[in-house]
Amino acid sequence: MRGAKVASGQIMATLSTSRARETRLSFESAMQRLGGSVISCSDMKASFNAKGETIADTAKVVSSYADVLVVRHNWDGAVQAMAEHADCR
Repeated sequence: MRGAKVASGQIMATLSTSRARETRLSFESAMQRLGGSVISCSDMKASFNAKGETIADTAKVVSSYADVLVVRHNWDGAVQAMAEHADCR
């Protein structure tokens, strides 16, 4: 379906403990091509972890702002933990 905007009206949040710009940019451009918008936190370590928030806290807070979460984290269990606590559709 070329040209379909299947993510129209959706917000994707990108969260990363890495500064890998290629990964972030590829996900962000894909969402925009699908018609959605993007909010991002390019350095999760500095913003959430520094404040003492848990992965569960972060998932709950960020999922209240977004419909889709894209997570890149240095802890192997982070994505599963976020999926268990996020309130995304």
